[in-house]
Amino acid sequence: MIRRQKLYPDKVKAEKRARKQARARLKPKQRIEKLKKENKIWFLFQLDTIVIYRESIKRYILTAVDHGSKFGLSQEV
Repeated sequence: MIRRQKLYPDKVKAEKRARKQARARLKPKQRIEKLKKENKIWFLFQLDTIVIYRESIKRYILTAVDHGSKFGLSQEV
């Protein structure tokens, strides 16, 4: 009803949003579920970060795990 009668408060903003949604419908996001997994090294890996506050200093711990080779890496930054 609102679209048919064009009762949006800001028509420029509504038109911009409609164009953006139309573009998004043309090219949907690629999802990881459709990915064909290969057993190559570094083909698919996960990254994670942990933030630790020590003596009023912020520390980051980065972790990475490779699915193909089951290789794990952890680094303090």
